[in-house]
Amino acid sequence: PDPLAWADAGPFDVVIVHGALTMLPEIISRQIKPGGDLFVPLDDGGGVQQLIHIKKNVQGSFIIRSLGSCFFAGLEIAP
Repeated sequence: PDPLAWADAGPFDVVIVHGALTMLPEIISRQIKPGGDLFVPLDDGGGVQQLIHIKKNVQGSFIIRSLGSCFFAGLEIAP
C-alpha cells in the first residue's frame, strides 16, 4: 500500500495534502472522483512552494491552477 493514499476508502470528492511534495504521485490523482478537487503544496525542489488546485473533470482530465505561494513542512515517505 502507498503511504500517501487511502486506496480502500477512495475515491474522494476532495483531497487536501497538508505537507509539501516535490512531485505528485499518480496514486493521489487516482484518489479524486470525477468532478473532485485536490489541493496540494508543491515544492520546486529549491524551497519555493505553490499551493496547487487540481480539478478532475467528469471526463477524467485535470485542470491545474496555482493559488499562489505558500509554505508547508515537507512530507517524507518512510522507507
